[in-house]
Amino acid sequence: MVHAMTGKWLFYSLLALVLWGVWGAVLKYASRGLSWQQLYFFSGLATTTIVILLGLSNAKRLVGTSLYYALLGIAAGFFGALGYIAMIKALEAGGKASVVVPLTSLYPTITVVLAWAVLKEQLTPSRVLGILFALLAIYLFSRS
Repeated sequence: MVHAMTGKWLFYSLLALVLWGVWGAVLKYASRGLSWQQLYFFSGLATTTIVILLGLSNAKRLVGTSLYYALLGIAAGFFGALGYIAMIKALEAGGKASVVVPLTSLYPTITVVLAWAVLKEQLTPSRVLGILFALLAIYLFSRS
């Protein structure tokens, strides 16, 4: 049973990896002809379409949602949206997609530190080493 669950999360993780990889390249290419506001609008339009379709298919699950957790979900969307705008602005300001996208993809390092500080999760030596390797990778990516 554990192996089946591992395969499922791994499949979705690899799918996200591929989709986000394509997304980063398309985003940079689109930033050549669109302002950050236009790019955010059209990207948000696609996201909104998916949200509406998912909401319609799961309407029963949305009823009775805890207000506290709904507000946390909204907060997550808020921070994600602002981060997305900042990334678009970095690309628009001349940042190379090969540097900007990997650099901004280091957000899990912030998550790990916040999970340690706020949620009291363990900050293991392997996680610290992972953060250091990620920072080294960004340094190596940016040397061009």
